[in-house]
Amino acid sequence: MIIFLVVGTLSGAIALQIEKMQHQIGQLIKNVEEHTTHDETLGILKPEWAKVRLEEEILRATRFKRPLSVSLLEMESTLNRSQADRSAALQSLIRLAREVTQPPCVVADAGDNQVLLVLPEFTFDQTQTVFSELKTRVSSETYFPPTNNQAEVTQLGQPLSAYGYLRTGAVSLNGSTTTGGII
Repeated sequence: MIIFLVVGTLSGAIALQIEKMQHQIGQLIKNVEEHTTHDETLGILKPEWAKVRLEEEILRATRFKRPLSVSLLEMESTLNRSQADRSAALQSLIRLAREVTQPPCVVADAGDNQVLLVLPEFTFDQTQTVFSELKTRVSSETYFPPTNNQAEVTQLGQPLSAYGYLRTGAVSLNGSTTTGGII
């Protein structure tokens, strides 16, 4: 009987320690997720890290008097879409932006369902060429919205233009030393 009493007390103490460790592990995982640089869903830089990268590129462009363009892309929908549908459209837009631009260009999350493009060595005219290419390819780019209807599952995606239309905006730093317009 004494053995059962001792074993019961020890198992209770061990269970409390395990529960405490699980709570600490949960807190550590939460901290790690907050400090990651990339968004897990979209696979691009989070907005706070995009701002850091943008500031680095602005400093580089002003120091070496090189062109730099920054643009925002947004897929505007006329319908009320679910968050999963917006994420699918953003993923497609990100994929398209990566195809049209090449490193060292940065594709990042700007928040509010917008994509930030940081285009080092791009003048305003070159940025407009990128916009033209993006707008042309949006009509043929496929995105994969989530669906609950089995009949729709057989269809392999929809054109991104079916989601909505692409809104763009850009600002350029063409080798000058003023950065107020970009920020």
